[in-house]
Amino acid sequence: MIIKLSTTVAPSGAVDEFDILQLKKGLNRLGYYQPYAKTGITGIPDKAIFESIKQFQRDKGLEVTGIAKPNDNTVKNLNQEVQKDHGGFYIWRTVEDEKVRPSHVNYNRTIRAWKDNPTPGDDYNCRCWAEPINQAIGLTQIVITQIQDKPKWDWSDFIGHFYKGGGANVTLSNIGLLSGVVEQARATIFDPVEAQIESKAKEIINGELRDTFARSYDFSDASFSLGNSTIRGTIEGRVVKDDKVLVVDVEVEYLFFDQFTDPLSLRESHSGTSLTKNADIISELGGTSYDILGRWVTKVTGSVDLLN
Repeated sequence: MIIKLSTTVAPSGAVDEFDILQLKKGLNRLGYYQPYAKTGITGIPDKAIFESIKQFQRDKGLEVTGIAKPNDNTVKNLNQEVQKDHGGFYIWRTVEDEKVRPSHVNYNRTIRAWKDNPTPGDDYNCRCWAEPINQAIGLTQIVITQIQDKPKWDWSDFIGHFYKGGGANVTLSNIGLLSGVVEQARATIFDPVEAQIESKAKEIINGELRDTFARSYDFSDASFSLGNSTIRGTIEGRVVKDDKVLVVDVEVEYLFFDQFTDPLSLRESHSGTSLTKNADIISELGGTSYDILGRWVTKVTGSVDLLN
């Protein structure tokens, strides 16, 4: 692509929508600009485009203004960079609404090489964009679920629900514990899951990557009322071979399960679990046990050294 501006693009003042589109697409290809996922790349002059111009100017040793003018040094440097063969891979992203072209629906969330055609934004009015993949060896896992916890339950809340809740299930978010559980999972579970993904990627080499896991962990650091809880998970995504490197892009769904069964934790101390399958060991002490459920999703990307 060649960027040709018709007028000055600046944070203040009128701008041409097509000029904005060109700059967004060019900076996106270079890894500087990422659009809002619900709109994709548009001609709207959002704050992110001017911040992206500034970062590009910094990296190129240009005057940092956040402004681009027809055929100025910023545009000249952009054109030089976007026309280079950078190699590597990216993830094709769409807005995922009914207006997305059928062919682009098929590309959505797939790992593609920059040498492949088409690339996001090539087609007229295309709102798609490229999400760069860091090909440094190693996997990165980030939580993509929006966590909105209600006020955190204390011990009396758990006891109150045991005696008055009628056995109704509760979620980690509703009892204010999802953020704490996720942080504890980050410290104890994420590394083993990444190791499992790496092992599976080396097994598959190229194609769809799917796997599951189920493990028990002590979450008493997040809340004394949780104790030993079960985490089940599903791993779904793709792995692509690039010479001696495997490029990975997957999502991991974590499902949390625990049962609150008696206020003194007698069942768990006696048998090692609070599950009601051990109801013959200890009674409910006049209350009703209830399940504690939770869910969050992470995104795991990066590269795996095929030789190690």
